[in-house]
Amino acid sequence: MKKALLLTLVFVSIQCSILFSQINTKLVVNKLSPYLSDWMNNPQMMTFIVNNGSGAPVDCKIKMQLYKSSGDLLAETSLPKLSIITLSPGLNQFHADEICAIPAIKYYGSSEMEILKTGKVSEDNYNLCVSLINPTTGLALNSLPPLCSMFPIVSYQLPNNITPRDNEEIFETNVRSIIFRWSPVVPAPMYLVTYKLQIWEVPAGTNGVTAIRSFQPIVDKD
Repeated sequence: MKKALLLTLVFVSIQCSILFSQINTKLVVNKLSPYLSDWMNNPQMMTFIVNNGSGAPVDCKIKMQLYKSSGDLLAETSLPKLSIITLSPGLNQFHADEICAIPAIKYYGSSEMEILKTGKVSEDNYNLCVSLINPTTGLALNSLPPLCSMFPIVSYQLPNNITPRDNEEIFETNVRSIIFRWSPVVPAPMYLVTYKLQIWEVPAGTNGVTAIRSFQPIVDKD
């Protein structure tokens, strides 16, 4: 009985090794914004391609680790908070919102409070590593090292309003002559920047902050 059990375990182990060895991965990271929310809103910023050549569905979790140029670990996704995904036979694609699930991210070091406060990572050259994890053992699914890609994060100077000036009084007769101008993002991003113009009416007895919180803008235009 012991020999039969041992043979069964060895057979299962060999089968699993063959199954996992038929899984290949590729990671593509495009130009990333410093703001983590942009990674979620523009999931095409990164793509993790998994080719499951085993011919059978495979359950796993996608683990992400983000390293600074110094080699220090800045953030990683926590395995217990990650959902189990099923790799279908053939090609599977996952994007930024699935790779870097914000609710599952744990931060490390002195940058933690800054990221949580500002929602962005500082300027640096980062190394993003992704691996497939066996949800039962917590070990790498295919026994391969994580797949990594380096990318720079540039800290941009946000636009400043030029005209109309802050707190400038504009009479109703001159409304049609208003020209909205603002400074560009510096340095010039490698991706398309969309500017949003929003205008609120500020009723008597209120201020700008109250108006923004309480009312819909009378102008909302990209």
